[in-house]
Amino acid sequence: MENIACKNSETALPIIYFDSKKSKIVDHASRNTFSLGIEPPPCGNIDFEYDFDKILEINLDGNNILIEGKLMPLDSVAQYVYYQYLNYGKRKGFSDMPDGNGMWLITKMKRPISDFEPIIAELIKGYIQTAEDFCEAIFDKKICELSEDEYIKFKNRIQFHLAFKYSDDLKPILISG
Repeated sequence: MENIACKNSETALPIIYFDSKKSKIVDHASRNTFSLGIEPPPCGNIDFEYDFDKILEINLDGNNILIEGKLMPLDSVAQYVYYQYLNYGKRKGFSDMPDGNGMWLITKMKRPISDFEPIIAELIKGYIQTAEDFCEAIFDKKICELSEDEYIKFKNRIQFHLAFKYSDDLKPILISG
């Protein structure tokens, strides 16, 4: 991750490509890929202000996944993406509107990029379901049936925004048995 994240970070966000059909990170864009910007760049000293209700925090520690501070199985990640975007104030700690939301994948910098493939696949799965349900609710249409104007409105409201947050100071997740 460190090599990818620091490459050209002074001039542009580093990008990785995730093939949604293969559920793998690939080295080039194609019809099935999502371009994921690695941001904020860990090599720069950039300060940001965040509305934490608009950020779904996912902490990866070993094989454990913490979502908003709770230990969760991998197959629940997609549902939490849905909660983040289409919560409408029903669940405390999640955004009350679909606009301007994003996801943080919190991990250690030295972690191999291939470790992220299963969780990125689940994030994309959750986003696609969210986008489909949003279009049905707002436009009463499937995404593929939207007019160009409707698609632009949709795209401006429900954006797939994934950022990597690095911390080599992560506390290990302790599981009591």
